[in-house]
Amino acid sequence: MEAATFQRGGRLEARQLEVVLVPVFEGVNSERAVMTAAEQARTMGKELLLMVVVEVPKSLPEGFTEYAKIEWRGEEPRWLYARLKGEEIVRSLEDLLRESGVRYDYVIETYDSFRYAIGDGGICRTCRAVLQIPTKAAPKRARKAFSEALKALEELRVPITLVP
Repeated sequence: MEAATFQRGGRLEARQLEVVLVPVFEGVNSERAVMTAAEQARTMGKELLLMVVVEVPKSLPEGFTEYAKIEWRGEEPRWLYARLKGEEIVRSLEDLLRESGVRYDYVIETYDSFRYAIGDGGICRTCRAVLQIPTKAAPKRARKAFSEALKALEELRVPITLVP
């Protein structure tokens, strides 16, 4: 898979690869879902695509806008914040992904854009999806996003594995 690029518009180029999709929501421990998805991808001879869904706060941390302008050559601060946060989540899963031996890639979406990416955006052709059911301790926004992702995947008639 080619490397994912987070674009300023929040939309990624359409891909035509068949993948096992695993949405990873900020604030939800998704290790079991990633392990399950990696096993399914290996069994099916497919690649794994993590869709990391993060929240961009209404107000960024103090000094972040200046940091973005100076260190990142003027990249739009809100998208940079989302990208850095998403990459941090991917790094926390990298050992697990490496151990699985499955080829993987990731995309970073915000809570505002991920439904488009799953349903109508055509990031890839999802042959199967794995979702981890968030606990009641998970952030409300993550629980809502889980429900939206489940509904979108059901509408697309994608086979879904739910992981407790």
